[in-house]
Amino acid sequence: MERDFKYLLEKYGEAGAREVFEKICVKLFQAMYGEKTKSVAVSQGDGGIDVLVGDLPSPQKVYQSKFFLDRLGSSQKQQIKKSFETATSEYDISEWCLCIPRILTEKELLWWSEWKNEKSAETGVKIDFCDGSFLINELKRYDIYEKEFDDDVRNTLNNILTELTTQRQKIYEGTSKNTSRASRASNLSL
Repeated sequence: MERDFKYLLEKYGEAGAREVFEKICVKLFQAMYGEKTKSVAVSQGDGGIDVLVGDLPSPQKVYQSKFFLDRLGSSQKQQIKKSFETATSEYDISEWCLCIPRILTEKELLWWSEWKNEKSAETGVKIDFCDGSFLINELKRYDIYEKEFDDDVRNTLNNILTELTTQRQKIYEGTSKNTSRASRASNLSL
């Protein structure tokens, strides 16, 4: 069974999941673009940037991650608009990309496309979108998925295997001792 970003919410709670999602995005884009990729410390004043490729004040590409797992309502849309406006007003950005952990509905995609086309024409900034499906596929492509989503299961299975191996060894050693004693007792009676 493939886990998606809901797993982060179940494992870490909402605040923790948001932070882990941002860290996962950083790892992915660092794997994709290498050393020219930098993360921005999580804060209220991050300038609408979570990850940048290149250097400020004119990065090649900017990524903004938003942990919107349930829906893209008016509050979430306002946050997207504000992040974009903050980033483009403070820096000379060529490309801006929104990353969210879910797949948009048809209505949400329509809003996104209209907003993106309007803002791109207005600012000259290329605007992209990475949804949960794209992010999961890229995490797998760069061998990050298993560590972020399956390590806890793998660690649990390794612990179980270690315990079973230890128990098996104890049983084997106990059986060997009993066989050895029986053999000596048999030899003494002859």
